[in-house]
Amino acid sequence: MPPASGATARRWVSSDPLTGDAIRQILLEVAGTLPARSPQYVIVTVGGALLAMLGYRDATRDVDSVSSLDDTLRSAVEVVASRHGLATQMVE
Repeated sequence: MPPASGATARRWVSSDPLTGDAIRQILLEVAGTLPARSPQYVIVTVGGALLAMLGYRDATRDVDSVSSLDDTLRSAVEVVASRHGLATQMVE
């Protein structure tokens, strides 16, 4: 089922569980990887990743987002995912 916002869901997948703190660090690393003059982005994290970030779950193996990823953001996500051994995939 497509996200209610109409955006395409994205998922970063890990073979090891990601804690809420690890997810926050990865998101901060994505932000730090963006070019200095890039536009401001809002990444809407949902599902188990959100629950882990809020402390309602210990960890998750994927990070779901309903945010649209333009080429600049997609590139930053792919660089950081590669550094951490995370797969990126689009869920249709």
